[in-house]
Amino acid sequence: GEPVLVPGSMGASSYILVGQGQDGALSSASHGAGRTLSRGEAMRGHAAEFEEFLRNFRVVTPVDLRRPEIRQRRDILEAKLDELKQEAPFAFKGIGPVVNTLAEAGIARPVAEVVPLMTMKG
Repeated sequence: GEPVLVPGSMGASSYILVGQGQDGALSSASHGAGRTLSRGEAMRGHAAEFEEFLRNFRVVTPVDLRRPEIRQRRDILEAKLDELKQEAPFAFKGIGPVVNTLAEAGIARPVAEVVPLMTMKG
């Protein structure tokens, strides 16, 4: 009966589930889907996927990447974009199969899907 939070990647849905107290799972559940690409791999290539993500999703950082004086500082802009690219959705597995597995195994029952409106990155 305990709440279970299974976060998706930046920009992907997360799920709220209710634990089923299964001893075989040590009354625990997955905490995410995991990466498909290492941080280094995510930074190499994938420009189209990353640009699409930035177009379709609001990412808030301490540095406003839209400010003209920041856009003129390629060093700052590229460093911040590299940080974001490492955590972009294409670098992670889908969360849906993880939630389905938890449900099918009787570990946790889905209650709600939470769709992000924006991501805040430090």
